[in-house]
Amino acid sequence: MVTIHRLKKNGHCLKEINRLLPQLSASGNYTLLDRKRLKQCWLNPDFHIFVVSDKTHQNPEKLIGLCTIFFQWNLGHCISEIHDVVVDKPHRGRGFGDLMTARLKKEARTFAKRHKTDLKLYLTSRSKRRVANRMYHKHGFVLVAKAVGKWGTNLYKIAITAHGTIKKPAPSKN
Repeated sequence: MVTIHRLKKNGHCLKEINRLLPQLSASGNYTLLDRKRLKQCWLNPDFHIFVVSDKTHQNPEKLIGLCTIFFQWNLGHCISEIHDVVVDKPHRGRGFGDLMTARLKKEARTFAKRHKTDLKLYLTSRSKRRVANRMYHKHGFVLVAKAVGKWGTNLYKIAITAHGTIKKPAPSKN
């Protein structure tokens, strides 16, 4: 049975997280996580790690996917960002990215309602990740900025009201 759940303090998952993180980079180069940094993530109540796992798999500790979301208060408003959305290569194309994106949107809506605040939810995705970019559009994210060059990426946004409803921003005129 495949599940997506918020990862609680569990040091056993570090090896699996570090197996997935290099898949975020086209070059495979990615700074691996150590226990100290993972602990810092867990100490921040507004930083959430979600994982996809298959408990029926012969190795139930093996992660299929990983994603993170954080919330940050600024003067007068709150922003949220989705990061580190990765599905293990052998499991791509089976809807797990879609599942994680829906779960992160739900988390943002719950946060907005609980704190009675509007928030803006952002994410970035490189243009080369065509499947991911289409999926974000399908989930209602609007492309609001595009950067080109070596570090080029697409910036997507959704506005969420204090009632937890999603309000699309106007598309960029770029």
